[in-house]
Amino acid sequence: MNYFGIPLVILISEKVEIMKNLIKVTGVLVVMFMLSSCVVHDNGARGNTIPPGQAKKVFGGSAKDYAPGQVKKRSGY
Repeated sequence: MNYFGIPLVILISEKVEIMKNLIKVTGVLVVMFMLSSCVVHDNGARGNTIPPGQAKKVFGGSAKDYAPGQVKKRSGY
């Protein structure tokens, strides 16, 4: 059986090869997307690692002034 002078078997095998290549490219794109979406978020808590009592000794005042929960109560969160 011919399709414009080209055997039909060759056309089907070409389509199969194109589909295989398309699946490979799609797989690579999916893996690249998954790897690029790995993001590490830093919440910035490293700057406030000093305990409230130590902050009181260094800067003066009450330890409540430097405790995170007490600061939230006063600043209107």
